[in-house]
Amino acid sequence: MTLGQAKWDLALASYRYKVDVGAIAKALSIQNFPFDTMATAQETKDLEGWFYEHRDDLKAWLVVVRWKMASQGGRSRLLADRVQSHWKKKEVVAQDLVGACERYINMEDVLSFRGLLSFFPFQRRIAVVATFPAFFDPDRFGMVDTRIAKWAIERGDDHGLTRPPKFGVGSQTTLSIDDFPFVVTWEKWCRNSAQKLGWRARDVEMAVFRAWGDRHPLDSIDLEVLP
Repeated sequence: MTLGQAKWDLALASYRYKVDVGAIAKALSIQNFPFDTMATAQETKDLEGWFYEHRDDLKAWLVVVRWKMASQGGRSRLLADRVQSHWKKKEVVAQDLVGACERYINMEDVLSFRGLLSFFPFQRRIAVVATFPAFFDPDRFGMVDTRIAKWAIERGDDHGLTRPPKFGVGSQTTLSIDDFPFVVTWEKWCRNSAQKLGWRARDVEMAVFRAWGDRHPLDSIDLEVLP
């Protein structure tokens, strides 16, 4: 721990995103799946590693889709089934997704992100799709979702992070492709913060996710502004 990062350490250590991934794998008929319920940052890292090892299997992508959508409660299974049906209808194979994700990781522009997004039935919504670069290369990419966007709006100015251009404006309650400029600045900010903390970009994102809290502001953590 370096001077001035105690609350960052606390946020990462207390990160929780509880999902019964064992049940997800069972529903997808995945054999010898090594995990049951996962919640902590380390358990999430283990899932990242498993996914990357099995990225050439379409079922591994479906596990991550369902894991990411688990927070949406009863809608999560319907949304995940929609993805699976879309891939079946469009004859999408894992190699299509791998290639599109790697192109985005290498180029980091809106065109390559749209290429990855085009394989999903989300039209303009980006949060689920943005999960995969973070699972491919967690040293350089963090996930981005509505909780991250809300933190950026409330605390971003203090931490030198710009806010999403469209999210939170009028009736806009989800991150869309119009917010892609925020994705770019967010990833750069995560990398810069990770360098200061001696972490990965993904770890920075998990700490911010936890800092916002499940019952904001009652359980929020006020992260130090890094020098």
